[in-house]
Amino acid sequence: MTIEDPIEYIMPGINQIEVGEDVGLDFIRGLRIMLRLNPDIVFVGEIRDQETAKIAVQASLTGHLVVSTIHARNSVGALYRLMDLGVDRTIINYAVRAIVGQRLMRKVCEHCREAYQPTPEEVELYTKEKGAAPGQLVHGKKCELCHMTRYSGRVGVYELLEMNDEIRKMVLAGEGETQFKEGIQGKGFVNMNQEGLKLVDSGITSLREYIRTMYDAR
Repeated sequence: MTIEDPIEYIMPGINQIEVGEDVGLDFIRGLRIMLRLNPDIVFVGEIRDQETAKIAVQASLTGHLVVSTIHARNSVGALYRLMDLGVDRTIINYAVRAIVGQRLMRKVCEHCREAYQPTPEEVELYTKEKGAAPGQLVHGKKCELCHMTRYSGRVGVYELLEMNDEIRKMVLAGEGETQFKEGIQGKGFVNMNQEGLKLVDSGITSLREYIRTMYDAR
């Protein structure tokens, strides 16, 4: 079952509910109605307030798989956003299984791609992020096929924060977001910035597009 605002795609085999103020149905009331029907999986379009967050978490604690979205800079930010919405740290540890952070970057046009010499500012930023100077970088030269934009198509950049015993201990310890990020680095967690730089190094996207898209992903 889904609760959406609005329903954008009709999906066969799924019960879809559209919220509407005219009929007195919002995310919160929809969730309460849905849980009485005992669904196996619940999709909530967006957790945007304290009451929706608490009901979604309560649903997960009663044996339902709840999938939702929440606006944050990255996966760690989403975890702390739940805390800001008043969800208790202990309950978060029981309820949350994983958080996926995602963004889209434009792909360099395959027809006009070429190697180029980055500016000193670009080299400085890359070196700061990666710890080493960049190798060969590419960008689009501009052509008719990409409508003179240098780019054609998009590629996803993802990071996965999967809850485990160590991460749960850090949540309970009450550490701030910065300390939490420092604590998970080097322990198998790969953030979006690191994934984005891999796409730059492989020539799929440009360093300029990385800077434009990922500047606030930390």
